[in-house]
Amino acid sequence: MDPTTARFISSATALPADALTLLYEAFLDRWPQGGREGSRAARVSASEQSAIGHAVRSALLPRAAELEQVRKSLHSDSKSACVIAARAVHKRGKLTEAQYRALLDPFAAAGAAVPPRTTSSAVAAPVLTSTNSARSRLKADDPTTLAPPESACGAEGTP
Repeated sequence: MDPTTARFISSATALPADALTLLYEAFLDRWPQGGREGSRAARVSASEQSAIGHAVRSALLPRAAELEQVRKSLHSDSKSACVIAARAVHKRGKLTEAQYRALLDPFAAAGAAVPPRTTSSAVAAPVLTSTNSARSRLKADDPTTLAPPESACGAEGTP
């Protein structure tokens, strides 16, 4: 899991129980206005979902009794909202600004540290060099293609 998502999870799951109650209500109110679409756009792999879910559950489990005293099912509701929002943080470049705001504004209003949304265009594309291009055309099963050409090695024999 990336550090930005981990920081968001730490911040969101540390919110006071009363703030989590209000946050969940605002989260539900926004669900029809972009939240559902944002959640769909923030799909993650199974391993990413597992890591995010585990981090949220681990953070909220010690607070289960506290959360349930404030409102029945607040522990479960908080887990759901935090996991969906953490997925949105993790995949923020794939969400529109409206989708990101629909999912994350309730957390920001409650006091959680919400990272800014970045666009996918902000990520630089890898530079294709002639060496990389030539290697991509070679057969993967040819053992001579696994090492860089000696002319590309530095003084110590490292690329």
